[in-house]
Amino acid sequence: AITITDFVMFEELSEIVNRFVLRASDNPEISLDDLELVFAELPKFTKDEDACICAVDKWFYFLRHAGDLAAVPKSLEDDPAIKKAFAIANKAGLTAEELESQERREMFIQDQRGVVIFAEQKGRREGRQEGRQEGRQEGLQEGRQEGRREGESAVLLRMLRRRFPDLPAWVEAKIFAASLDTLDVWLDRAMDAYTLDDVFGDGTTNAK
Repeated sequence: AITITDFVMFEELSEIVNRFVLRASDNPEISLDDLELVFAELPKFTKDEDACICAVDKWFYFLRHAGDLAAVPKSLEDDPAIKKAFAIANKAGLTAEELESQERREMFIQDQRGVVIFAEQKGRREGRQEGRQEGRQEGLQEGRQEGRREGESAVLLRMLRRRFPDLPAWVEAKIFAASLDTLDVWLDRAMDAYTLDDVFGDGTTNAK
């Protein structure tokens, strides 16, 4: 049994994690060695982010500081479970109004993905028609790709404008100049992004 506390239970013990076994009060020689009680006291964990190397330390750091984190620290983001826990913690801390707003945003994202699919289908139809008219197979491919690229560009731009009201001017140019594969990556990132760097992944906030 594991218990994690946000207060100190055993002031006389210096370790963060302490383990106990059950013994009979009338005969201490009788114990339940296969049943262990584990207590982890978060206030005793004092390592900073850079010192967290093992998985246990990363989890202790996350649990102690989750309430103060605006995003998953770089040193912890390689653990998918911690990223998922951070998303759950964010959702658990929302008010009813904030939760409703987030659900509406998620519905909006799904709706916009539907727009992308529609644009792709439209591009495919137009490409087929152009290919038939000109007798060239490349008309089909170009129409399909261009229709999807334009659709995903528009959806990504709308998503970012809702997430970041003061969107820099360079973002639109960057999006409409991107390839279809790059747009797919940015769309996936935008669903959980907290900053523009999280979306574009190049460590910049300018038009480079």
